[in-house]
Amino acid sequence: MSKPAYVKIESLTPFSRGVNVLGKILEKSEVRTVTFRSDGTEHQVVDALIGDESGCIQLTLWDEAIEEISVGDVIEIENGYVNTFRGSMRLNIGKYGRYKKSDEEISTVNLENNLSEKTVAEPYRRSYRGRYPRLGGSRKMYKAICSDCGKEIEVPFKPIEGRPVYCRECYRKHRGY
Repeated sequence: MSKPAYVKIESLTPFSRGVNVLGKILEKSEVRTVTFRSDGTEHQVVDALIGDESGCIQLTLWDEAIEEISVGDVIEIENGYVNTFRGSMRLNIGKYGRYKKSDEEISTVNLENNLSEKTVAEPYRRSYRGRYPRLGGSRKMYKAICSDCGKEIEVPFKPIEGRPVYCRECYRKHRGY
């Protein structure tokens, strides 16, 4: 069985899905108990900082993974995904992903490039219909904040391949597109 191709942490975006990451657990937060609204069950959750030579990101660990993964462990994550929580990127294992401890060594970690410390655009709770003039039609849009200049921009809910979204203020490409 061949090894999966690992993605460097610095290349993760808020829209990364199905990613394989090899990283070292650098720290873990205190265990919190959360109750799911959908079924009322209680679960344990921890934020762990995982890193490689390119950068680091917060990793959300649930229930049994909290005890199985320790600070200093190098782990392989298969089929993980990235989402945003309160404006910061988080790496998640999810129900379709897997993790396991690895024998590989990671000697240097880039703490300067912490993706979770960078503010990313996050959709507001309420959506509205906006015009996307280059498409000639009406598409569902959300208001977001440009991660470079901090100005409000309009972003389509579903990215369109080959059509990046640029901030009208600083003219930089919106991250994730």
